[in-house]
Amino acid sequence: MAEQQNQSAETVKENPEELKKSPSGAGASADTPPSGVKKMLAAVKSFLISLEEEESESPPPPEKTLKESVREFVERCRDREKRFVMLKEFGEWCWAMFFRGVVFSFLFALTIWGTIWALDFSENHRVKFYPPDEVAAYLKAEHETLEAKACQLMPLDEKDDNIPFDLFDVKFIETVKPIKIYSDEYGIYFMTSKGWYNGEHGIFIAKDEEKMPPDINWGLIEGRIYTYAIYD
Repeated sequence: MAEQQNQSAETVKENPEELKKSPSGAGASADTPPSGVKKMLAAVKSFLISLEEEESESPPPPEKTLKESVREFVERCRDREKRFVMLKEFGEWCWAMFFRGVVFSFLFALTIWGTIWALDFSENHRVKFYPPDEVAAYLKAEHETLEAKACQLMPLDEKDDNIPFDLFDVKFIETVKPIKIYSDEYGIYFMTSKGWYNGEHGIFIAKDEEKMPPDINWGLIEGRIYTYAIYD
């Protein structure tokens, strides 16, 4: 028994690492993974390293030189089937470019036509805010007479939607060319045009120049005579 104990003590002295590897050794750690897991992790790490080395070592595919590209093109031209495929691809490309060109030209022409039409429509249907010079000159010269005639129809406390034309001088009607005459608490309106595009335009004789109707654009001509526009 004494000999066996001496042998064990000598073994521990000669191989202290064996004592650490042993589960009952004083240097054993509870966090150390089993040897099988270590081997598996080492194998995975080695595999990943080999993949990275292969990727870094694999050279990029060589680019074709101009000479090789020309040679390949000539070979395709000589081969009947390859030549047919090449001509078919070229024809499809030409048709695609032609179709795109037609669509682009059509859209461009449509845009130009739409712009010209819009400008022409605006020019032909736009109503000038101020009347023509001859009309403005007549209104300036006759504004006192026109204002006096308007005063005969006052007080304008209620709106009158249909004032007869014959209440005014023939010269005035022929010059201003109203299509409707109506009044409200602010004065008399001589409507000369009305439409969805320009709104309502005409000549306005105010009852009181200090009290203009709301929601209209107006410009002074002379005295209490104004040009006006109402936009819906």
